[in-house]
Amino acid sequence: MAAAYANADHDDDYYRNKFYPYKPISRLPPDLCKDHQLQSLFLTCKVAAQNYWGTELVDYYTITSNFCCFVWKQLSCEIKVAKLCLKSNSKADNFTRMLEATTVERFKPFCENHGYVYGSFVFSASLSSYRSHVVY
Repeated sequence: MAAAYANADHDDDYYRNKFYPYKPISRLPPDLCKDHQLQSLFLTCKVAAQNYWGTELVDYYTITSNFCCFVWKQLSCEIKVAKLCLKSNSKADNFTRMLEATTVERFKPFCENHGYVYGSFVFSASLSSYRSHVVY
């Protein structure tokens, strides 16, 4: 029985880390995107960026190059997915602008002070590499 609790604690830590709500917008609005695969892909942007940069829960409380790169990498992926999902929806531009603006507004002051300016570097992983991590 103790092993089951140990696994549950480990699972809780895993999901707490992977899905910690650190920014205002963390999901595609269901009314704007009904494609479940793209909804999953949007969520996978965070997990893939965390895995790529080795981001852990403790990193959300410090400003480091890895954390800033994680934030910008996740945002870049999310914008690409949102545009795919919402391309036929007239509200797409508003959502993608809001997604970008709220994230940049929250992290730009900290990251720029440490030299990690949004849009100043190229991400090595493309959207297609994120697709391979999605479980449909």
